[in-house]
Amino acid sequence: MSLKPFLPVAACLIASSLAGADYYLDNVKGSDSNSGLKDAPMATFKALEKKLAPGDNVFLNPTGKIYRQEFVIYSAGGKPGKYLTINGNGQTVSGSEIIPASSWKKISDGVYKAEKTMAKVGLIVDNKVVLEQLNRDSLKPGEWCWRAQDKIFYYMPDKNHPIKGTKFEVTMVDGSNTSLDPAKFQHSHSKIGAKRYRNLKEVVKLTVNGKVAKRGWAKDSLKPGNWNRTGNDIYYRPTSGADVRKQKIEAMVRGNGFALAKNASYVKVFNVNAQHVYNDGYNIHNNLKGVIFDQCNARQCGDEGVSAHGTCEITFTNSVIRECDNGMNHVQDAKSVTRNIYIADCRNNGIEFQGGKKSCHSVENAVLVNN
Repeated sequence: MSLKPFLPVAACLIASSLAGADYYLDNVKGSDSNSGLKDAPMATFKALEKKLAPGDNVFLNPTGKIYRQEFVIYSAGGKPGKYLTINGNGQTVSGSEIIPASSWKKISDGVYKAEKTMAKVGLIVDNKVVLEQLNRDSLKPGEWCWRAQDKIFYYMPDKNHPIKGTKFEVTMVDGSNTSLDPAKFQHSHSKIGAKRYRNLKEVVKLTVNGKVAKRGWAKDSLKPGNWNRTGNDIYYRPTSGADVRKQKIEAMVRGNGFALAKNASYVKVFNVNAQHVYNDGYNIHNNLKGVIFDQCNARQCGDEGVSAHGTCEITFTNSVIRECDNGMNHVQDAKSVTRNIYIADCRNNGIEFQGGKKSCHSVENAVLVNN
């Protein structure tokens, strides 16, 4: 699905900042040993950022190839009247990498394994996002699991061993043992009702009323079309009749399309697409001022299309967001102005504000469809 802006770009964003240098990125002919000037483009923004000063302009050369890199803007920035601008020239920035068909090895009936392959949140299978089947959503009654990313222990109660009145003891990775207080089990985001327990070291063993409980793994109970990452390996069960060797499978491996923080005030980003990141298409943090996004489209992101945090101030206009978790979600004391946007087919909310007392948001001419 192509992402095309539905309103013309604001003329003020096309004009280059006064007195700045022009730099170029090219993901086909560029090299980070180049100067970054028009006839000697660089390959990655990570290398180019070190050269940038207020008033400079960055252009993504239209190569026809996806820019598989993350644009992290921390050290560079602009100042009032001398914006740092990034012109995407309609190019697409992606957080995914293709998993070669040769990586998949059949390990059991219908299940394939790609060793030493990283993915977070989602795979893109034939251009559709498939979210990870998590261990906490795959437990059978009486089973448990440990989610390393969040350091949370999960247990699925059964009728013979409900939480209340049951004696739980865990062994942790350092060999220590501790009893769990039934009153400290909490509700969780598990789709099947597993309970969570926080503030533990990595759990390697659970006994319930003196008997060792089974550890549950999603990789052992994958549903057709689902996948799970265990350690450094990905397990995948294609849908019935699908040939994994003929499917185009990409893994979300980078967090954001554009991530701005620290010194990245007075930055303009325009005419670009972000996709297939495990976090946000456009992620803004800290107390940045004067950040502008125009014609910045996002699709199939693991979390938000755009998300502002802290006390930053952003303007987001003339853009399309599709198939993200939330289209737009600004939090804490961020301030935003949003105009002329189309948000569709997101898994949760089109627009969500989780603001503090100092937050302030305005939205004008927004179309929300099927969120």
